[in-house]
Amino acid sequence: MIVLDEQLLGRQIEIEVGKWYRGKVCFITDLRPGTVIKDEAVSGLLRQTRGSTFVTIQRARLLEADSRRSALLRGLHGAVGPTSLDGA
Repeated sequence: MIVLDEQLLGRQIEIEVGKWYRGKVCFITDLRPGTVIKDEAVSGLLRQTRGSTFVTIQRARLLEADSRRSALLRGLHGAVGPTSLDGA
């Protein structure tokens, strides 16, 4: 499962990732709907989702999450509109 940080909402990244990733792609907010998920809660949520990888653009969230199961997506901070992950 790939879990995207809510900072990536509205960028169509889940659609782009879903084109090549066969597993589930969701946002961190989908793991605990209707609640505010603070940085310190991210690691605990990820531990509850077996085999998940967390993708974020916020270094603080990366540090709070399990670094073995996280990725920092660079180059999107401040980007406007859809962003393609395949370089197109």
